[in-house]
Amino acid sequence: MKITIDEIKENLVFAAKIMRRLPPVKVQGYFCSWPKFCADEDDIHSSNEVWLMPLPEEIEKMEEILDWLKFIEMEQRRIVWLRSCGMGWKQISARTHRGRSSLIRDFNASLKTILDALVCL
Repeated sequence: MKITIDEIKENLVFAAKIMRRLPPVKVQGYFCSWPKFCADEDDIHSSNEVWLMPLPEEIEKMEEILDWLKFIEMEQRRIVWLRSCGMGWKQISARTHRGRSSLIRDFNASLKTILDALVCL
């Protein structure tokens, strides 16, 4: 299996997008049977949000990609996942209380570790 670091990044971003498309976790037994509606016409035209349930194949691929995270340490997983979700380095730095350059270095080292583990499989 020939894979590059850029493909690993793209796959992690794909997994984050699929994760966002999954339905929210709610308490069982409580639901609303009323359809969602917009309050006025301006909301209708400004709403670009389309919620589509991911396909089973997409969920399987997401689970396979998430299994890659087991090859790296917990703190590295957090950095890789936050970056895959589209968060900027400044925000990740504020959350983890670490410098931007050390975060980038750890992120790249984590991707290299994942790549090495995938090549060995």
